[in-house]
Amino acid sequence: MSRSYKKTNIGGNAIANSEKKDKRTCHGMFRAMERNAIQAGKYDECPTSMREAMNVWSMAKDGKRFFTNPVYLRK
Repeated sequence: MSRSYKKTNIGGNAIANSEKKDKRTCHGMFRAMERNAIQAGKYDECPTSMREAMNVWSMAKDGKRFFTNPVYLRK
């Protein structure tokens, strides 16, 4: 495997490896808000984006960024 190293020098800004748990929670909250609004007959109060269901700043990672001269890209 001659090219078995990470080629794109991008990574998360925090210690967390993944936001999978946060994203699953956010989608669950979004569906619950949508379901409750539909059951109440308030169709205009249905959430239209995920940001209405959960604050993105409360997730484990704080976005991504490009690293300059990272160690894992060196040969």
